[in-house]
Amino acid sequence: MNIIKPMAAGILTRTYRLDGVERLGVAMPVMTTLDEAPRIVGEQELWQLAPEVLRTATLDAGFAKPNAEFLVAASAWRAHCDTRHASRVGIEFGGCAKHLAVAFPEAADETHIALDEFMPLADDAPARHAHYGEWDQASAAADPFGFPPAFERAWFNVAPADQQRHDLQAWPDALPWRIAGMHPEHAQQQGKLLPLRGRCFVVRQGSTSLEPVPMRLSTVWFMPDRERAVLVFHGETPLAQFDASDIASLMLALETPDESRSMEHYAEVLAKRSDPQNAAMHALIDADLMPSNVSAAVAFPDPTPPAPAWQLSMQRYGERLAREAEARAQAMPPAAAATLATQPGAGFGALGMPGPAPALPRLSELPSYAEKQQAMADEAIAQARAHAAAARTQMAAQPGVPQGISTARRGPPQIKHLMDALRASQATQLVPPETESKLLAMYRQAAQHQEAALPATAEASQSARHRVQEKLARGASLAGEDLTGIDLSGLDLRGADLRDALMESADLTGTDLREATLTGAVLVRATLHQTQLAGADLSDVNLSLANCNDASFKGAKLDRATCENTVFRRCDFSEAHLERPNLRECEWEAVRFLGAALNDLILTGQTFSGADFSGATIRKMTLVKCSLKETAFSGADIEGFGLLETSASHARFNDASIRKACFVKGTRLDAANFAGAALTEANFRAADAPGLCLENARTVQCDFSDAVLTGANLRGARLHDAMMIRTDLSDADLTNSDLIGSVLRGAKLTRAKLAGANLFRALLAEAHLEHAAGLDAAYTVQTMWSPRARAAA
Repeated sequence: MNIIKPMAAGILTRTYRLDGVERLGVAMPVMTTLDEAPRIVGEQELWQLAPEVLRTATLDAGFAKPNAEFLVAASAWRAHCDTRHASRVGIEFGGCAKHLAVAFPEAADETHIALDEFMPLADDAPARHAHYGEWDQASAAADPFGFPPAFERAWFNVAPADQQRHDLQAWPDALPWRIAGMHPEHAQQQGKLLPLRGRCFVVRQGSTSLEPVPMRLSTVWFMPDRERAVLVFHGETPLAQFDASDIASLMLALETPDESRSMEHYAEVLAKRSDPQNAAMHALIDADLMPSNVSAAVAFPDPTPPAPAWQLSMQRYGERLAREAEARAQAMPPAAAATLATQPGAGFGALGMPGPAPALPRLSELPSYAEKQQAMADEAIAQARAHAAAARTQMAAQPGVPQGISTARRGPPQIKHLMDALRASQATQLVPPETESKLLAMYRQAAQHQEAALPATAEASQSARHRVQEKLARGASLAGEDLTGIDLSGLDLRGADLRDALMESADLTGTDLREATLTGAVLVRATLHQTQLAGADLSDVNLSLANCNDASFKGAKLDRATCENTVFRRCDFSEAHLERPNLRECEWEAVRFLGAALNDLILTGQTFSGADFSGATIRKMTLVKCSLKETAFSGADIEGFGLLETSASHARFNDASIRKACFVKGTRLDAANFAGAALTEANFRAADAPGLCLENARTVQCDFSDAVLTGANLRGARLHDAMMIRTDLSDADLTNSDLIGSVLRGAKLTRAKLAGANLFRALLAEAHLEHAAGLDAAYTVQTMWSPRARAAA
C-alpha cells in the first residue's frame, strides 16, 4: 500500500472484520499547540512525545469510533494546592465538564500526581466489556476472526463515559476548551481547537480513480503540561481482502471549513506523487495536502544561507558606488550617457566583487526549479559536445600536430605524442607530472567506453611476441607491458607476471595463462577462445567487451573484475572465486560454476542459458531483469539470494540449501525444480510459478502468498507454518505434504490432491476447495475452515 500524506500528519491503520465484512480503519493523528493561537506541530514531535506523555496508554487503536470522545494525559500539581493540600483539577470541553479534587500528602515531596481518571479505559474494563459481548462455541466456529454476535461499536470508544458525547459522531469545528490545575505554572488554560477537517482517499488495485473515505474528528487528546493537543480523525472503508492487499494507495489531507478542495485537485496530487520520476520531489510539497490559511510549526526555514559579513559589506559598498555612478550618469548630457551605457564592465563584476548569492528554492518550488535546471544542464551538455567536436576538428587541422593523434580516442593514452605536441607549442608546463598515471588509471576503468583499439600489424605482433618470450626466458616481469592489439595466440605464458598489462583487442586464442597474475590488466575487447586461465589471478581486471569461448577460468580469482557486455560461451568457472565483480549486460551460455565461491554479485539485464552453478557457495547474489534458461543451482549452498523481475523457467534448485532468498516482483519460475531443497526465510510472494516442484522440500518461515502455483508438485513437502495466503494451488499435488500450522486463507485448492496431507492446525478460512481430491483422507484435526469462501458471483 502506497501512503501519501502531509508531513505533519501521522497515520494508523487497522484491518478488522465486523458483521461479516472486512474493513480498513484509518486514524490520522495531528498534533497542535494548546494555546490561544494554535498551530500544527510536526509528526516527529508527535511520535516522540506521545510515548512519554501517555505512559502505558496507546494513542489510538485505529478503529472507527461511533462517538466523539476526549482524553487527557495530565497530572495535578502541588503548586496549585490550597491550604488543605488539595488541588482542584478539571476540564470543560464540547459540552462535557469533569472536575476532581486531588489531595497531596502533607509530608511527601511529590510535585505532581498522575490523573488516571482522564485516561483510556482498559479493554476488559467493565464499562467497555459490556459492549464487547460474549462468544459461544457456534459463533466462534462460524466466524473466529470477527467479533461476538452481540458486539457493539461503542467498544471502540476508550474514554470514560463522562468524556464521551453519545449524541455526536464527531466534534464540531473550533470547539472552546478550558483546563484547570493541570499545568505546573498556569492554574488556568483556555483556548479553541484548531478548525481542521481530515480527508482520506483510497485507490483500489486495478483502478486509477480516487475513492473518498469519510473522516470524522472523533478523538481529541489533551496534554496540558506540554501545551499540546492531538486531533485524531477516523474513517473506515470495506475491503475485498482481509489484509487490505486490494488497496493500492491511501492518501490523507487536511482542510479547514472555509477551504475545501475538489476531487480533481486530489487526483492531480495523486498523479504527481505516483510518478516514479518525480514522486519523491512532490512528496516535499505539503501545500498540496495542507490548508494554506493555517499556520504550522513545521514550516521549513529559508534554504538560502546568510552571506558572510565581509560579503555583505562589499555588496553594500558596491551598491553605494552603483548609486553614485547612476547619479553621475543622470547628470551627463544624453549623448555621453548613451556612450557610457554601451561600455562593458558595469556592476559588481567590474568592481571585482561577488554579487549577491542566488536564492535557493523553497520546497514548494523544487519541481519547477529542478525542471528548469535539467533543461539548462541539457543545453549546456549539447553546447559542450558541439564545442568539443569543433575543437577536435580544429586541432586535427593545426600544423605540427602529430598524425598519430586521432580525434577519436583509441587504446591507451599516448602521453608521448601529447608531450611532443606541447613541446612544439612550448606549453609543457601545463601538464603536471602525475598526468600519465592518472590518464592510465582512467583508461583501465573506462577503455570500453571509447573507440576500439586497432589490431597491431603482423610485424608489430611478431616483434612483441619475441619480446615477451625473451623476457619470460630470463624470468623478467611483464607487469605494465603495452600489448594492445597484439596477437599472443598459442603462447605459453604460464605463471607470467602480467600485472597492469595493457592488452586491449589482444588475441589470446589458445594462450596458456594458467597461474598467471593479471591483476589490474586491461583485456577489453580481447579474444579469449580456448584460453587457459586456470588458477590465474584476475582481480581488478577489465574484461569488458571481451569474447570468451571455451575458456577455462577454473580456480581463477576474479574479485572486483569489470565485465560489461562480455560474452562467455562454454567457459568453465568451476571453483573460481568472484567477489564484488562489476557485471553488466553480459551473455552467459553454457557456463559452469561448479563449486565456485560467489560473493556480493549484482547482475542486471543478463542472460544465462544452460548455466550450471551446482555445488556453488553463494553469498549475496541478486539478479534483476535477467533471464535464466535451463540454469542449475543443484546442491548449491546459498545465503542471500534474490530474483527480481527475472525469468527462471525450468531452473533447478534441487537439493540446494537456500537461506534468506526472495523470488518476487514479476519473477517467473515456471516448472522450476526445488525438489529436496531446504528453504529458510524464502519469499515467493506473488511469484508466477506454475508447475513448481517442491517435492520432499523442507521450508521454514517461507511465504508463498499470492503466488501462482497451479499444477505444482508438493508431494511429501514439509511446509510448517508456511504463509500461503491466496496462493493459487489449483490442480496442485499435495499428497502426503506436511502443512502443520500453515496459513492458506483464501488459497485456491480447486482440483488439488490432498490425500495424506497433514493439515493439523492449518488455517483454510475462505479457501476454495471445489473438486479437491482426497480431502477425506487428509489429517484435519484442529483445522480452521471458517469463514468459508463465498460462492462465485
